[in-house]
Amino acid sequence: MDEKRNLEIPANFIELPNFIKEKNEYLLRFDHLALLVFSYAPDRMDRIIQSANVQNSSLYSLSNKVVSLLNKEFFNNIYLERGERERVEGYIPTGRLTMVHGLPGVGKTVVLMKIRDNINSLENSKCSYFDFKSVGKDYYRSTRNNFIYNFEEAVYHYLKHQYIDQVEEKIKDWIHYKINYDYSYSSVKEYLLDIHQRPLSDFEWLKYFEEKRVRKKILKIEAKPKLHTLLKFLNSQFDLVLIFDNVDLFSIEEQRQIMDDCLHLSNGSNVPIVISLRTPNLRRLSETSVNSDFVYLEKFREVGGKEEKYAEFQVSELTRSNDNDEVRDSTIRATIRELISLRLSFIKKNLSLIEFDGYLQELQNARGAKFIKDSYVAKFWEIFDVVCDTFVQSDILQYCNYNIRKILILYYSFINKLLLNPDPFYSLNDLVSYDKSIDITQMRNYLYKWLLCFDEFFPSEEKALNIFFMGDDNISMLPIKILSYLYNHQNNNEMKYEDMAKDFWRFGVDRAIFRKAIDMLSQYGEFEYIWLDRKDGDSKKISSITMMPAGRYFLNILSTSREYAFWMSLLTKMTKEERGKIFGEEPIEYGYTFEDEYKLTVVYNFLKHITIPRLKNELDRNENSLYAPEWRGSATGLFLKSFGVSGRLYQSRVIDSVIQTIKYANIDDETRRTIKDKYESLQVQVAAIESMAKAE
Repeated sequence: MDEKRNLEIPANFIELPNFIKEKNEYLLRFDHLALLVFSYAPDRMDRIIQSANVQNSSLYSLSNKVVSLLNKEFFNNIYLERGERERVEGYIPTGRLTMVHGLPGVGKTVVLMKIRDNINSLENSKCSYFDFKSVGKDYYRSTRNNFIYNFEEAVYHYLKHQYIDQVEEKIKDWIHYKINYDYSYSSVKEYLLDIHQRPLSDFEWLKYFEEKRVRKKILKIEAKPKLHTLLKFLNSQFDLVLIFDNVDLFSIEEQRQIMDDCLHLSNGSNVPIVISLRTPNLRRLSETSVNSDFVYLEKFREVGGKEEKYAEFQVSELTRSNDNDEVRDSTIRATIRELISLRLSFIKKNLSLIEFDGYLQELQNARGAKFIKDSYVAKFWEIFDVVCDTFVQSDILQYCNYNIRKILILYYSFINKLLLNPDPFYSLNDLVSYDKSIDITQMRNYLYKWLLCFDEFFPSEEKALNIFFMGDDNISMLPIKILSYLYNHQNNNEMKYEDMAKDFWRFGVDRAIFRKAIDMLSQYGEFEYIWLDRKDGDSKKISSITMMPAGRYFLNILSTSREYAFWMSLLTKMTKEERGKIFGEEPIEYGYTFEDEYKLTVVYNFLKHITIPRLKNELDRNENSLYAPEWRGSATGLFLKSFGVSGRLYQSRVIDSVIQTIKYANIDDETRRTIKDKYESLQVQVAAIESMAKAE
């Protein structure tokens, strides 16, 4: 990687004033409302509005206005077309069940909403969209124990109200259809025919159905509505499509019932049905994953015979076509740029509404800065290009678990901070050199610092995952061990919880401590590192564990960086003596945290005095206490096999990462050579442990 990248930065480039202390009102209002634009998703607005500062009635009112405009403009001016939509829509005419899956936040709901709107815009086509997240799963439950009956009843009444009850002619047509095709009415038909002893016309059927004695019989029948019959009727009137979104809100058993029911309904009525759920849950619904569940497996095989039962479509990419690997990164960059551009265009178009005009005027009056609207957007794209080079596209996708909304917020928040509210020592004047080029390494360091510390000077225990903070040696760095174990052992990206807990117990990790670490890794919201499949919806019971893309990125990239080791060392609990060895006797000031030599020295001391000694102590303890009867090698060999990544221990990988990046540090050549020699001496120590394990 080149240390610098030349950019066409205007000669009159100016640094915006620092508002960290001033907390300028216009800036705060603009930042809040702009962030609202970047975090917008059609299915999340209620929660976003509720999270607004309701104590500020003016800001709350503006938030509602911005959201109202976004609702009107989104699918026409802000939505970016995606290839998944075309593929799903292309399969719908087959009349079969369609399973749309993906990780949380990849855009499944937005794609389905676009499909719904497209279908409803067609002549003689209707699409009914059911979002279990917005309606709530309890709506489909009642005092009855039969879940699927309650589910069908709720769908039945919704469709009947939407397409029949509002039009008198449709009501008559529906009654005629039930009389002719619903076998439940056969007893009533026989009753009337016995009375009249002749065929009845459609008008007569309607007339006699209103009689009191007949009406009682009909009410008993209609107390158990037939969704299958209703679907066939509606499909005879127009082309009907059903979409069930966020099915994974239910327990896995209820999801299986919904899938089984939808297969029967779709095949029997020829109505296309689309089900959306998260990818980890789909694995437990597919035939290959239920071989141990004989009851469900038999049900699964019954449906559809030898024909294709359903089609799967994964929503995961940001590209609009099936690009090959050679052009994927550039295509993703262009797509992210276009997604951000659409939202920036909305901001620019509505600057007065979100009060950026007032901020610019304040800036010009108080500072004399010639900063116009177009300049903000232009500077945004200059920094965007640098961040793209700094934070590799595949990295940002993994870090955000492919969550599009999080990707947009990350780019906006970081770039806007650089433009309007930079930290000391990390302003654009510090990052932009005299020749108007950007120091890529310094930018990357600040980006990592920002990811780890968010908008604070130092990381906090609540917001940052510190793999170094663990108690006894046998549970030191437990989070990174869990991720490494999943990386090495999981089959089809999934690992059984009980098997994993048993293996960690052999290494001396108590089950309660293991469970606590597992829960911690899954509690970072949409940035969660692992996915826990809750058994039958019970939060206390875990069936299996899946590593999320963010977990892979953390394991392979972020956790091995010098920046991570440095910032997390500040959080790690140590004795006073240990702290003196790591940081020296002087108080740690914020100014030290941007000096490369200081960071490299701290990380070296941290590895030498904390992490490597703990590793040696743990390996010695394992040699005397490890219980693994089926393993014929040493405890060290099993440790490396379980927790090493590509045959490398964590300490070895972080040392190697630092050695590779020392050449970019802002230090003189003699200091660079001295520091590199010190790290290489540590590498020799850890390599000896790895070699001993591999030789067995």
